[in-house]
Amino acid sequence: AKCEFIMPDHPGDHRVSIHRPQCLGGNRWSDSQVIVLDSCTDLVISEYTIRNKDTNNKPYPCKKYRNIYKDWSILPRYDSPYWKYFVAHFTDEIVEYFGTKKPPTGSDGDKTLQEWKKLEWDKVKKDL
Repeated sequence: AKCEFIMPDHPGDHRVSIHRPQCLGGNRWSDSQVIVLDSCTDLVISEYTIRNKDTNNKPYPCKKYRNIYKDWSILPRYDSPYWKYFVAHFTDEIVEYFGTKKPPTGSDGDKTLQEWKKLEWDKVKKDL
């Protein structure tokens, strides 16, 4: 995500108020290639690890993200229902675009997507 401050070299940490599921950036679980439905706010309080160029492609605890991303502050915040609605209704397109996989039927990820599909567009758009 991009920082919500538009000034370059702004004082203080970078931050984003509304977080989105990580699959919208092409993120996937490395062992299964299944899309990541969690947002940063979920991951930084979890036992999960991140693996990318910033960690030399080695697993690194999400909880310790500040050791790598020193100028970012990821606080528990509001996850927009819009992004959940979007992911639930465009899962096939997301996995095709990024070359990832959908959560297996009956898995926790699949159950999450089924819950997100229950979000009603009229309520979601009021949140925008």
